[in-house]
Amino acid sequence: MSQSFVDWLIVFVLGKKDVLDRTGLGDACVPECFLSKHILKARCLMVEFQVFLIFFGPLALIGAVCLFLGLRHRARARAATQWSTTPGNLLSFAITRGRVKNQTHYYPHLEYEYTVDGTRYVSKRISFGYLAYDSEEEAKADLERRIRGNPVQVYYDPKNPKDAVLIPDGASGSAVLIGVGVLLLALPLVFGFYFLLRH
Repeated sequence: MSQSFVDWLIVFVLGKKDVLDRTGLGDACVPECFLSKHILKARCLMVEFQVFLIFFGPLALIGAVCLFLGLRHRARARAATQWSTTPGNLLSFAITRGRVKNQTHYYPHLEYEYTVDGTRYVSKRISFGYLAYDSEEEAKADLERRIRGNPVQVYYDPKNPKDAVLIPDGASGSAVLIGVGVLLLALPLVFGFYFLLRH
C-alpha cells in the first residue's frame, strides 16, 4: 500500500472526501497544501490517540478488574448470609505481620474443618474480603468477638459445600476496590471526553 493512498485514506476518514468531491479534484489530483495540512493534523491526532490508549488503557483495565472483584466480594458476602450452617473445629490459628507503605499490619490465618452429609471439608477462608489490623491484640479480640470460640459456626454453600466462610457478611476491602475501580475507569472517560472536545 503506497503512502499516497494511506494519506488519502486518512483524509477520507477525517470526512474531507466531500471537500475533494465538491472541488472536483478526486483522488487523482489532491493539492499538496491541502493534503499536507490535513495529513499532518490526522497524524497528530493518531499519535495523541495512541498515547491516550497506551497510558489510559491499562488504567481502565485495572479499574475494571478492581470494580469486578469489589462487586463480586460484596455480592458473595451478601449471599453467604443465607447459606446453610454447620459446626466446625479450628485446626490452626496464626497471625502474621506485614508492612505496606511503611505501615505494619497484622493478618489472621485460620484453618478449620467441618462435615456436610458425612463428607469432611477443610477451609482457610475467614471472610470474602481481607482482614488487616493495627496490632496483634486487636486481631485476636476482633476474631474472638466475630467467630465466638471453638467449635465455630461455618457457613457453606449447599450447592457446593466445599465453598465455606466463617464471617459471611465480611467483605472488608470491597469498598476500597470499588472506589479504586470507579476512579480508574472515570479518568479515561474524563480525559477521553476532553480529547473529543479538543478535536
